[in-house]
Amino acid sequence: MSPHPDSYFHKQAGSLLPSKDASFWYATYDNKVIATALFFDSKTTRIYAHAAANSTPEYRKLNAGTALLTEAIIDAKHRQMEKVDLYGIAPENAPKNHPWAGFTKFKRSFGGEDVYSGSTWELPLKPLQYWLYRAYQTIRK
Repeated sequence: MSPHPDSYFHKQAGSLLPSKDASFWYATYDNKVIATALFFDSKTTRIYAHAAANSTPEYRKLNAGTALLTEAIIDAKHRQMEKVDLYGIAPENAPKNHPWAGFTKFKRSFGGEDVYSGSTWELPLKPLQYWLYRAYQTIRK
């Protein structure tokens, strides 16, 4: 999986957090942030948009991502949201070594159901800069 540059996430958070159209969650251990997540929120739905966790063995065993997502789901329920959308899994017949296999297993561990709602596309607002970014990502691989 190739994540976006930090500036991408900063722009999303900077535009959505002030209007309360997103919420930012983090988990700490010994005063150190070990997991974070950005959710997009509407009146009825919380969408699990982006997440990251410290993967060093010392912190991995704490399963902070699981605790963080659980708290966000409980909070959505308290806010009377109708659903939490965990936003994307591997295709149904994907091989076990699919790049999304790990987080698909993680998301399915919360129960719920798989819902196909079509593909998600990002529309670049600056096509030339986006093309250059994608070219850079391709070359970097």
